[in-house]
Amino acid sequence: MVTTRCACLLACAAAFLCAYAAGEDYRIGPDDVIEVIVWGEDELSKTYPVSSKGTIAMPIVGLVEVGDLTAEESADRISETLRDGYIKDPRVTVLVSEYNSQKVLVFGSVERPNLYKLKRETTLLELLSDAGGVKGAAGGKVVITRLPRKPRGEGAEGAEGADGAQGAGPQPEAEYISVSLDELLIEGDVSQNVSLLPGDTVYVSSSGERKVYVLGQVVNPGPYDLGAGATVLEILQAAGGVAEFGNANKIQVRRTLDGRPEIITVSVTEISRGDRTQDIALQPGDVVTVPKSWL
Repeated sequence: MVTTRCACLLACAAAFLCAYAAGEDYRIGPDDVIEVIVWGEDELSKTYPVSSKGTIAMPIVGLVEVGDLTAEESADRISETLRDGYIKDPRVTVLVSEYNSQKVLVFGSVERPNLYKLKRETTLLELLSDAGGVKGAAGGKVVITRLPRKPRGEGAEGAEGADGAQGAGPQPEAEYISVSLDELLIEGDVSQNVSLLPGDTVYVSSSGERKVYVLGQVVNPGPYDLGAGATVLEILQAAGGVAEFGNANKIQVRRTLDGRPEIITVSVTEISRGDRTQDIALQPGDVVTVPKSWL
């Protein structure tokens, strides 16, 4: 089963690889390397490393900001800079030579757990193939933790609201995506073949594991071994308890029953008041998420 599964994984990954363009929307980041071609200007046409501040240092013009721009947008930015008193009608092409800024962490039941660079739009199948395939028996699960995306142009202090206040309104939470390996690898359900984003964390389990995944606003999020009859309260205690800004009254337990996803909402407050029906027994593969409280 494992050999067949890995073969299926590699074949599917190769097929999906052909379906995606090579990074037309890739945004340049720190530590990337870009090749700039300024037609007719050999002194300017060369390879440039992108600094931690998202700039490149070009002869004559000095620093040019290219961070968070696509290759095409970077070419336009460089053209504008050169046109401002240097070259009358510059023609510029930018190519990304090394993709070093956008990475995804893969760990768990894979052959080569590691930090992997995203060189283009990359699917889960492609990433698992790069990681050498899945170890263990069929029936496992992948849990992807995705950090909230900062809007383009928003500084470290947060975007300004209409009244000029920094960081007004609730900030987005991390997203948790659960993928069934059986549905992806054996049944060929392409909807499970998630496209990955920079900063994603991918945890791969096998069916031999009796684990649940505790995510969100807990002291120590991650996968936890599921003891016999373990309940929501017990697994939260194993994870160090609900964190300071966690909402203990809207905890979500996600599981799959008969191929259909189910979400169960649990309130720790109600359990403490004596409603033991909410302290449900967990099942292998359950994902327990504690959301943030905005109060």
